[in-house]
Amino acid sequence: MIALTKLALKRPVTICMAILTLFVFGIGSALTAPMELMPDMEMPVLIVMNMYAGAAPEDVEDQVTSYIENAVSTLSGVKNVQSTSLENASIVMIEFDYGTDITEARNDLSANLEIYTTMMPEDANDPTIVEISMDMMPVITLSATATGDVNLKYYVEEEIQPEIEKISGVASVSVSGGASDYIKIALKEE
Repeated sequence: MIALTKLALKRPVTICMAILTLFVFGIGSALTAPMELMPDMEMPVLIVMNMYAGAAPEDVEDQVTSYIENAVSTLSGVKNVQSTSLENASIVMIEFDYGTDITEARNDLSANLEIYTTMMPEDANDPTIVEISMDMMPVITLSATATGDVNLKYYVEEEIQPEIEKISGVASVSVSGGASDYIKIALKEE
């Protein structure tokens, strides 16, 4: 520690130049580095959903989910498969190894599902493939409350939502909750 102090005292110009260089490169990198709240992340996950109206979970498992799992079993780069058979629905989540081209995997899965779809019951809908993306997640969630006789949902939908949609970079705005119908009853005191 003492040697560092002696070096700084003997060569003040060198130390000042080193500090100035660090300062300039620090400012330059801070200004040019992209800043994002949610950086682009490609999640190698596909979800296959299939509706089979009026079927019990056991029937969905035997007649739909098993065929989807067979279609998935021949894909390359599959890391993990989780399936859930519910009443009227089948959900199969496929996780791929990182680095897998998800577009190519989706195309291969779609081709495999076409073969197995012919073996499924006619009442079952065609499988839907959904790609998980971080861009689908909401970045900001706002809530509003009001007291008294104010139709808050109408105000949010008609005044606030259009203003937020005007902001550049906003993909979508959705309003949920609140009462759709608003009735105000004014009673006479008599």
